[in-house]
Amino acid sequence: MKNHHGIVKSPLPRDDMSAPQRLISSHATVQKRWQEQLKMFKNHRWPGAHDLNPNPVSIFASKDSRGMSTHVNKYECKKCHRIFSASAVPGTICRGDFTKGKIPSRAKRAEIWSKCRKQAALKVVKYPTKKVKKQTKQTSKASKTLREITKAGIT
Repeated sequence: MKNHHGIVKSPLPRDDMSAPQRLISSHATVQKRWQEQLKMFKNHRWPGAHDLNPNPVSIFASKDSRGMSTHVNKYECKKCHRIFSASAVPGTICRGDFTKGKIPSRAKRAEIWSKCRKQAALKVVKYPTKKVKKQTKQTSKASKTLREITKAGIT
């Protein structure tokens, strides 16, 4: 920049849009997790549960207490047409769902919802397993032994 334009390279901005690929990939991961969570939730639905649309109807943007911008997706129930965030699902009962059965307590519904979310997160984001950790421990022991052998001059 200095040779061609005569100015020093300016620092890059540090906001959400300075690296839009990060923002796009994070939203894509959240959307994948949401799709998986809905699939699992359909298998564990309780009577009176909302039938959610997988795509957000709107996105609510706000600032948190630290001043960071947050985005909350709002979804619509296909039966009662109520719009709410995903975290509000276990706390509400659908007025358009007429399936028979006893509605579980709010705590039980929240437990089912969080269980579906955890399973979906594990399915979407691949975490290293315990086997990989064991292999790294064995590898570090082997390399430590190899260092000891080379220090001692044994060949």
